[in-house]
Amino acid sequence: MRGHSILIASWALAVSIILNGRQLCSGCFLEEKHALLDFKASLDVTTNAHLILSSWTGKEGDGANDDCCTWERVRCSNITGRIVELHLSDLRENMSEYWYVNINISTFIPLKDLRALDLSYNLFQGEVTGCRNWAKLQNLKSLYLGHNFFHNNIIPCITAITELKRLSLVDLDLEGSFPIEDFKRLEKLEFLDLSYNQLSGSLSFKGCRNWAKLQNLKSLYLDWNKFNNSIIPCITAITELKRLSLSYLDLEGSFPIEGIFTCYL
Repeated sequence: MRGHSILIASWALAVSIILNGRQLCSGCFLEEKHALLDFKASLDVTTNAHLILSSWTGKEGDGANDDCCTWERVRCSNITGRIVELHLSDLRENMSEYWYVNINISTFIPLKDLRALDLSYNLFQGEVTGCRNWAKLQNLKSLYLGHNFFHNNIIPCITAITELKRLSLVDLDLEGSFPIEDFKRLEKLEFLDLSYNQLSGSLSFKGCRNWAKLQNLKSLYLDWNKFNNSIIPCITAITELKRLSLSYLDLEGSFPIEGIFTCYL
């Protein structure tokens, strides 16, 4: 009987903790719901606002859906009830205007179990804020930011998320020398797509040695940049590569097949 009472007490405590964490928000952690609503508000849509994330509603009653786990583009864990994925690509599919938005990804910090975040194909313009807080997104494994106008100032923010395994920065208006000093921190990275940018520069031997720290990288896409032949020794330092794409770079001369294929031997 005593054991039965302890079991009931333990169960009640567990329920109490869960309800406290959710703060009685039906089917959804209240702080996570507020985080999503803050992000939606930051979009500051002036036309066709009713077409953007229409299921993300904040007002109680009036048919509002309090359970953010059932909102469009949101995926929650069946076990914890916390948000694990946000698929927010191409939000402007019903819009003709460009967005000038000060993106603050630290808005998503309350999403403690967030594993994947996709903000690609939105053509966001504006400043990237809250950069120093991005390091708190340490459960984030996949980040897709392609086809926005974030420029180089987003790099230190991204590379603070050291648990990343998949990263897409396609067509972000990145330019200049490749910032390997920042990227070398992403030692767990397995997939990196930097295509359709303006990255360039002659890479020193010292710079190439830093590429060797990306030893978990399996897939690398550098197409449509301005890298020259000096990038070849850097690539071959990444010995676990399985997929490599170098279309439309500023490479010239004979193809360095011996250097490239050391990655695959």
